[in-house]
Amino acid sequence: MQGMSGKTDEVASILRRLQAFVRRPPSGGRTVRTARVPDDIATEDCKWLCLEPDEEQAYGQAQALLLGDLRFEYLEQREAADALWRFVCQCHVDRAHDHVVSFIAEHAREILELTCYLPVEYLEVEVEAETDIAGLRVLPTTADEIPQQGRRFVLDPPVRCVVAVPVSGTSYKRMAERARAVAEHGLRVLRIALRESRRVHDDQLRFRLGEAYAFGDRLSGWDRHPGSPYPLRLTDADVEMVRSQSVAGLPLAPGNKLERQASLAVRWMERAALATDLLVRLLYLFFALESLLGDKGEGEKAGLIALRRAMLSAARGQGFTHPSRTYWLYDKVRSAAVHGSEPPEVSAADVSLFASDVREALDDYLTYGRDQGFTRQSQLVQALDHHPERPRLIEWIRENGGVMWDKYLNNIAPTQPAGEA
Repeated sequence: MQGMSGKTDEVASILRRLQAFVRRPPSGGRTVRTARVPDDIATEDCKWLCLEPDEEQAYGQAQALLLGDLRFEYLEQREAADALWRFVCQCHVDRAHDHVVSFIAEHAREILELTCYLPVEYLEVEVEAETDIAGLRVLPTTADEIPQQGRRFVLDPPVRCVVAVPVSGTSYKRMAERARAVAEHGLRVLRIALRESRRVHDDQLRFRLGEAYAFGDRLSGWDRHPGSPYPLRLTDADVEMVRSQSVAGLPLAPGNKLERQASLAVRWMERAALATDLLVRLLYLFFALESLLGDKGEGEKAGLIALRRAMLSAARGQGFTHPSRTYWLYDKVRSAAVHGSEPPEVSAADVSLFASDVREALDDYLTYGRDQGFTRQSQLVQALDHHPERPRLIEWIRENGGVMWDKYLNNIAPTQPAGEA
């Protein structure tokens, strides 16, 4: 097929491997997926199909390669999974034919080569012709090549110019996402470079991409600005729920050092809630948690924060979130970002779960501190570090936390050699 990419060859390779796997005689071993065979493929002897571990692994790899190939990117994840499952069933039931070529012929689309036009707000170019700057092609809003305005794609102020980004693919949505990423990078570089000018103020660097994009006069779409507010209507139930939260009683002027740290944590949590970047949100959440449970001492902080967080819930007699997630996020993501390394990517689900745990930590902190009569954060963390349930929690983490904990736990609570009393 004309224009076949290297990734398409990878797709063909993994499909052939998957086809060979599902045509093997059953081993009688463990299976990890069972699903119904489509009615038009099913036979009297084969209405359900089970996949063994290596078959399931190849099935997952095929999905990833399929969605990473521009010819197939138009498929949604569910569509790709369904198409692949149909392929697997065809390979298993009809063993006389090679289904790889027909699968690619049916699902591959010709790659489009287009230009994505992205309006930019609050940035204007003096010249009436296009400008190449910071790796971007910037056009005045009067340029003839820009698509006609529509219901969403508008060039009225605050739009002052348009960025034109060449893109390739078969999904307009994903092409627009890639174009936006290119444009965001160029604008990011532009902001840093422009700040060297003495006539440019930081507030003038708040130009941003608009919400719309267009590939032509009849091909346009839009995405809300990250962080755009949605209206909220408080119900009576909402009011009662807020009143029930410990944080609702936190005064404007903290009455003691315990409340002062809680107030600091609340300010970091607010920043996290309003941040649009997942990494920034995660960092703010860790700053909040450290305000509650950290100290200024040197040494291993990931284990310290994660252990204290779990101990805080245990001290209140409640279940706790597995501390290994907090440990990993602190050690691999937070520490890498703070110390100038490239951190691993985190998902929205990871950050959302961690945010929920930090909110619970704040409630535990205020409630436990009040119940114990503490007035200083240092009293609370010392109580956690010397709590009678702490040794039992440490043993639980040794058994369930994984090897990441070994160094820290052996440092704070060395295991006793066998045979010693």
